[in-house]
Amino acid sequence: MDQPIERLQIAIETLKRNIDSDIEKLGGSTITKSQLFLLYAINKAGKIRLTKLAELLDVKPSAITVMIDRLEKPGFVKRINDPSDRRSILVELTPLGKKELTTVLENRHKIFHAYISKLSKQEVIILTKLIEKMVNLPKDEPLDQ
Repeated sequence: MDQPIERLQIAIETLKRNIDSDIEKLGGSTITKSQLFLLYAINKAGKIRLTKLAELLDVKPSAITVMIDRLEKPGFVKRINDPSDRRSILVELTPLGKKELTTVLENRHKIFHAYISKLSKQEVIILTKLIEKMVNLPKDEPLDQ
């Protein structure tokens, strides 16, 4: 492998591991990353149908049902009947779910800020542009270019 690419790969993997470790050390939450992503998506949507949530997250409806069950048990989300379609169920965050999401996101922000604060403003701008460029690559573009 090309040395600069290998160094970048190792650096990204190490950074991710370090951030994950720091988040875990902060503690205060029992939710997983996938549950966090689900809470975030529900919060952004407000009330959302389970089928729409499954589409949005690109998972099977049965998987969403299991995930929602796990978030409903501790009281982070609740199911409600869809007033526009009696056959459908909506899910929304409870006040406890909103509090949990806010706490976790604030902790993640503190940790991320601690890492970014080691860079100059110009370095942050350059890094942001480079990462956005990599993230926004067309999905159908061959990777071997």
